[in-house]
Amino acid sequence: MFAQVLHVIRNELTSNQRHVIILRFLEEFSLHEIAVIIGKKENSVKVIQNLALAKLRKSVNYRGNRNPVFSPRIGNLAGFLSIGTP
Repeated sequence: MFAQVLHVIRNELTSNQRHVIILRFLEEFSLHEIAVIIGKKENSVKVIQNLALAKLRKSVNYRGNRNPVFSPRIGNLAGFLSIGTP
């Protein structure tokens, strides 16, 4: 599953979506901090995040991954993707 999520992040997300997902879930920045970093309004960051998560969620569900392998670094992302918890 991790490889699948990485593939989607690298190949299917826009540059802004990729930055927001990495900053939010891997670097654990707040929405406000991300807005300052990428120079957008906080509401725009929320929209970018939601669109990226929807794309990731769709990809994970489409490929039928029901027994994901978790890592502490992607635990938060897995929760937001609604694919379970470790």
